[in-house]
Amino acid sequence: MRKTVKSTNRKLKVNVVAGTYVVLLGIGLKKADARGVLGFAIHRTDHSRQDEGKWLEGMKVFESSSVEVGQKVSSREFPIQGFLWQDFTASPGIDYTYRVVALTGKPGALKEHAQLQAECSIKTEPEYGPTHSVWFNRGIAGSQAYAREFGSAKPQSVGSKAEKWLSRGLEEALLAFIAMAKDKSYGLRGALYEFKHQPVIDALADAQKRCKDVQLVIDMRVKANGPAKDNKKNVLAAGLTKVVIPRTASASSIAHNKFLILMKNDKPVAVWTGSTNITPSGVFGQSNVGHMVKNARTAQAYLDYWELLALDEENKTLRPKVEEMSPVPTDTDEPGTECIFSPRPSKEALLGYRDVALGAQEAVFFTSAFGIGAEMGDAFNAERDVPSYILMESKGNNETSRARTDALLKFRSNQIAIGGGLPSDLNNGYMRWLHELSRTGYTKNVHYVHNKFMIVDPLSKAPVVITGSANFSLNSTTGNDENMLVIRGDTRVADIYLGEFVRLWRHYYFRDVIRRVGTKNAKKSWLVPNDTWSKSFYDPASRKRFELKVFSDPVF
Repeated sequence: MRKTVKSTNRKLKVNVVAGTYVVLLGIGLKKADARGVLGFAIHRTDHSRQDEGKWLEGMKVFESSSVEVGQKVSSREFPIQGFLWQDFTASPGIDYTYRVVALTGKPGALKEHAQLQAECSIKTEPEYGPTHSVWFNRGIAGSQAYAREFGSAKPQSVGSKAEKWLSRGLEEALLAFIAMAKDKSYGLRGALYEFKHQPVIDALADAQKRCKDVQLVIDMRVKANGPAKDNKKNVLAAGLTKVVIPRTASASSIAHNKFLILMKNDKPVAVWTGSTNITPSGVFGQSNVGHMVKNARTAQAYLDYWELLALDEENKTLRPKVEEMSPVPTDTDEPGTECIFSPRPSKEALLGYRDVALGAQEAVFFTSAFGIGAEMGDAFNAERDVPSYILMESKGNNETSRARTDALLKFRSNQIAIGGGLPSDLNNGYMRWLHELSRTGYTKNVHYVHNKFMIVDPLSKAPVVITGSANFSLNSTTGNDENMLVIRGDTRVADIYLGEFVRLWRHYYFRDVIRRVGTKNAKKSWLVPNDTWSKSFYDPASRKRFELKVFSDPVF
């Protein structure tokens, strides 16, 4: 859900975008009207509770302030010095009222500007939608929020309470999807890369006992560092050998899918997909999404694809069949959901993703776990007036990929955040912060960003969300078993994905910038005690100008 409100004098504008667990507030104010403004305070009323609400909180304070280590501070005393803020403490399906107030005066004696105030009532999206339902885990164990809840202990040592916090509904939703196969009229089909998370393994074993119609294609290719050995062991231990179809052909690629199909009376009715591997790391550690589509046409497309995978053919015979059953969409303006499956004989689909990004009119939000390939890199390889916000696990796993990322960083329109934590010399007491975990310890490979999705023009009336298992790479397109959804014109889906992207991007961008600029500059990260903080947001040469342009265009 999204709304725009303005102050009574129409000089302050607020764009409010509500997903399920995140609400974004883009604040618009012209440069001339920002004189004397030290920032903004945001008050939230939760109408599901019998209270008067509260001021949203942050971490940054004025240099002269005395604040305890780890303490969050009220935006009424320590204003938000930016034009985008986010409420990460929202809950699904709740009515909220947000009041945004410009603050003037001096630190310690801030005043609410009588005319620069705007109020918006909005309801967050419910977890389950009529067609699309989306769950993101937190993906930020290395955070102040985790540190306040659980200290510096790794989640494995804390136990179920920490893991439930990290899952934030993702594991629960996946288990609930499996539980929908509740009797003999139901069945499940699945294609899975890794099979290592015991609660999901147990749930599938229980489903097979209830409905006796579970069939799973699981990667069993014997490869160094591959999942086959653990997958085979876990299948055997769960008593699922008879329902598993080993995917062993095409040894040069991987069966990278993570989807399940719900069957009712032998007909497909819903699909669970996304980036989440069936591993503790996938569910609790690295950032991931689970996406359910309740649509017979989409479910049938996945079943047709699954039946091809179940033949365990070599890629040379599989590729043309996959391309025939899921051609690259040509009507790019038609709302709806299309499926793109891999492996394919050419990179046409990948170039199609690139073209969607190049066609953006407002902004691109792009995730890349393992660096950006040459094909997608072309979408960002120039200075543009349309910004690209890019979230990455790392710059890449080879010199070419890392050099490409460094080249893209030189363009102001590319706002790139690399996963990671605070530098070690700042990870205890920086800005009165608590010590943060750097890694959860669930995996030796991907620690931070495992998502595979792109959002184009999410705040328009015709947003595009592309999401699934593929890494927007050539090998994902032509070599691996993969699936992607292309969702056009669904503002509910766009609002949820955008809120979660911004949550993750801002978390990692802040830490990434500190690592880039060095600790000496980082230690100067105090609130500015006057109105000069906003100067860079109006500077055409500054990266910060895109925050106003994308989220709260002040020219109205």
